[in-house]
Amino acid sequence: MLPYFNHVNHVSQGGNISYCGAASVMMVLSLLPSKPADLGEFYTLTQVKDHDWAPGYYEGSSPKGISSTIQTKFAETGSSKKSLYTVCPVCDREALSRKICWALAKYKATPVALVYGANHWVVVNGCKVNQAPVSSSDPLFTIAYLYLHDPARKYEDKLGIPHQEVVSYSEWLQRYLIMPFNDGRITAYTDKFIAILDDDPPGTCQDGSDEAAEYADEIVAINRCTAKNASDLLLHEEVFKYAPWDVFPGHVTALEPSTVREARGDSCLISFVAKGSRGPKKPVVLMMRVGVSDGKFRSALAADPSNMAMFTSDTTLNGKSGPEVLNTLVKTDIPIKVGGKRRVFIPDPSQRPLSLFWEPCKESMSPYLPFYAVRAREKNGDSGKRKSETIYVRMDGKAFRSLTPVPNSGLELEGFSNGRGRNSQTGSEHDRRGER
Repeated sequence: MLPYFNHVNHVSQGGNISYCGAASVMMVLSLLPSKPADLGEFYTLTQVKDHDWAPGYYEGSSPKGISSTIQTKFAETGSSKKSLYTVCPVCDREALSRKICWALAKYKATPVALVYGANHWVVVNGCKVNQAPVSSSDPLFTIAYLYLHDPARKYEDKLGIPHQEVVSYSEWLQRYLIMPFNDGRITAYTDKFIAILDDDPPGTCQDGSDEAAEYADEIVAINRCTAKNASDLLLHEEVFKYAPWDVFPGHVTALEPSTVREARGDSCLISFVAKGSRGPKKPVVLMMRVGVSDGKFRSALAADPSNMAMFTSDTTLNGKSGPEVLNTLVKTDIPIKVGGKRRVFIPDPSQRPLSLFWEPCKESMSPYLPFYAVRAREKNGDSGKRKSETIYVRMDGKAFRSLTPVPNSGLELEGFSNGRGRNSQTGSEHDRRGER
């Protein structure tokens, strides 16, 4: 297998879902001598009118805004790479994916791709293929993995350590490129998959045959969400046989796996700690997502091996069973900051064991940050008048009184977009350890 990889610095969008495009631009530009000022500045720069994609129409950065901002910054440094960042709408997800690999292999460019319909920008900074692409439309090479930097991830806030994500090609097609841009009001992009990369011609469309196959939703007799299955994948999955991922087999131990309910097939989320770690502050160095029903590798997230830690297990709800999570929350309560005031919620200790779920929403655009739905009552006030409500506790410990699903992502969960979490103020966020 041939790897093509560009080292860029990961940049988080922070708590603002609209900043994913700006964060992606900062990642592409991260190796230039002149450093970007801040996310807000680049968000303004990328708010460019693009056909009918006008500022205020969509909250996020427009394709033209991302392209023009990258081109301008490269031109300021005298770089010839500015021509490698044009808007590329393609009618076929596979044709776009092959063109992304071509850009990485031929030009060493770092494409920015629009995923989950029209809802999120990510950076594709690498791929692994069986042979070198000979053109932007080459249909003969096989794609095994794509390497991503997703601005939605916020785990790096814990220790300030950069992360790298790798996804199988099937996961890329079936999750990230689940559906094209489908807002008919912007006809230039309707039914297209969009990326910012070179203007070499893509391959031809497949005349409707380019439908992403669904993962199996039903759980088979043997549930493959086990630490053993994940450990076996470390030994046999191709990506872990090559640097830098080859540092993990034999040197990490799996924590308690968690099943995450997802549209188009549930996943198993497993965290790995350095072998021999003891005590509550185990360093988590690797996370993996595996299909529950088929046991196949979907994606992995790791810290830079030279640092060998993303966060410690005591700072999140990672690696805990449902009963352990509930017990933790019952002991600490759930403080939430609403309208500048701190309000505390007490979980019901008698509720059913907690389980995880995820779909793209403003509170989490990353499958590595799923939620627990916790039944709780507000602590203060007349106990007879307190009503139970659902609080959504994200795996990193932050919680919300409601969640805001993004439209037309193609990954909607039944019962989620139809009213789940519309209890109160949207987006009220807290850290379960108290105000930051």
